[in-house]
Amino acid sequence: AIGPVQVFRPVLPPIPTHLITQPAEEWAALEEAIGKARAEIESDLAMMKAREAAEKSPAADQTADIFEAHLLFLGDELLLAPARSAIFDHKLNPAAAWHQAVEQVAQQYRDTEDAYLKVRAKDVEDVGRQVLVHLLKLEISMPHFEQPGILIAHDLTPAETARLEKGMVLGICTAAGGVTSHTAILARSMGIPAITGMGAGILELANGTKMVMDGGSGSVWVNPSEEIVDEYTQRARAAQARHAKALAESQSAAVTRDGHPVEIVANIGSAAEVPNAVASGAEGVGLFRTEFLFLDRQTAPTEDEQYDAYRAVTVALAGRPVIIRTLDAGGDKFLPYLNMKEEANPFLGFRAIRLCLAQPDLFKTQLRAIARVAAEFPVRVMFPMV
Repeated sequence: AIGPVQVFRPVLPPIPTHLITQPAEEWAALEEAIGKARAEIESDLAMMKAREAAEKSPAADQTADIFEAHLLFLGDELLLAPARSAIFDHKLNPAAAWHQAVEQVAQQYRDTEDAYLKVRAKDVEDVGRQVLVHLLKLEISMPHFEQPGILIAHDLTPAETARLEKGMVLGICTAAGGVTSHTAILARSMGIPAITGMGAGILELANGTKMVMDGGSGSVWVNPSEEIVDEYTQRARAAQARHAKALAESQSAAVTRDGHPVEIVANIGSAAEVPNAVASGAEGVGLFRTEFLFLDRQTAPTEDEQYDAYRAVTVALAGRPVIIRTLDAGGDKFLPYLNMKEEANPFLGFRAIRLCLAQPDLFKTQLRAIARVAAEFPVRVMFPMV
């Protein structure tokens, strides 16, 4: 990307510390803010899916995971229980109670040895901030570009990244984060070059400073020479040509030069992701993750609900095969209607196939729905965590 930089510095006001006298009303205000944040995340997810489908993004699967994880945190008792207690037992105002709960849970994730869980701390902080914005009735302004340029920020939440003005934001550089951060994943899904984890020095650049950035190598040139600008202008054109060529060839058979076919299939979480997969050359679906049907609700989906969802995928695939994975809940995927207990080692504990075998009514309902679809379409089944 080549263009002038614009530095984005969102600031939240100090968290109020006053005590309250009507805890029920204050708890209701927090619940309302959580509801607004949930609706906002669902809207952002739908917007990203539509954009990715139109642009045949290679990172659509990861994008859905990010927003679905944020929706899960909004209903997580690890956050709700301490906030509720702070409001009703200690008469703390809802903003302070929520902020305190968010910080406690985020710190628990930061303190773990597990690299995957450490990343969840950022998820909790992002969700926490989104709720506070609604609770405190704030307007967080997004960066506005008068001309196309490169966005500089300490970091970006998934919501902020999703709402960036495509076409105006040519590239993203952040002081925090890493190659697997949400900013990097979402920027990739939007086709925007990004460099993360550059350190605080990047924030000292003045707005309007010309920059060349290479998201592939992680290099930047501030006030670049004409030679660098010319070189990277040509590189950008070549990259666009390669992308167009890849899309044009995506429907061809994937065969090695010595004649061995390679199966190219997609991972999906809903029927909405099938058109993008097929347009990108998928010969079918190798993993249909069904847990999203079971999440963020108070009762399990019925057999007919599941049948409709599975059939929608097979119809969209138009005869291409699909492997449906049975419910993979547990670990970071909590189902409130199953009274699941917290575990010290949830990722290899009572989850997935173990959970399903212990819930035969739930499991048989899903298997019946899959079997009904398999009577009409080429369906296979995967049982997770055997």
